[in-house]
Amino acid sequence: MRIPIVLPEGWTVEEPSSYGIVINAIDGQGSVTVSEKMRGFTLGVMPVRRKGNFDGRKWKVALYDAAVEALQASIV
Repeated sequence: MRIPIVLPEGWTVEEPSSYGIVINAIDGQGSVTVSEKMRGFTLGVMPVRRKGNFDGRKWKVALYDAAVEALQASIV
């Protein structure tokens, strides 16, 4: 699966599911689900229920950056 950012070393991306694209931190420390349709994300593997506020030319990059930053903050 190709996403518009480079993930931290050891992190993985799962193939899209009905929830969205799941990014896993190294060693099972946590996950974040990204929904391009909803333009939002949620920590864990679950449906994204809230529409995000990502607009403009680089909204996908901003969305994935924010999702990775939120996951990093949750595992520190």
